Amino acid sequence: FRFSSDFDYDLPMATINRQLTGVEPVFLPAEGHYLPLFSTLIKEVFTLGGNVSEFVPRSVLKRLHSGEPVRDQPRRG
Repeated sequence: FRFSSDFDYDLPMATINRQLTGVEPVFLPAEGHYLPLFSTLIKEVFTLGGNVSEFVPRSVLKRLHSGEPVRDQPRRG
């Protein structure tokens, strides 16, 4: 996955390359499952009534529906 900072770097380079070579650059966005998701965004979407089931594990979804706070758990392994 790539961050917007990559795009900020690549766009000027692509513009120069297009001017020098005439080759038109193409930027293709990644599919959603390759992008980083932040818990704040997930919680906001859920709070506003959005379906977040494809973005979180079933255990997190259960907690969201129960109203219990969802805290980050240390990763194992």
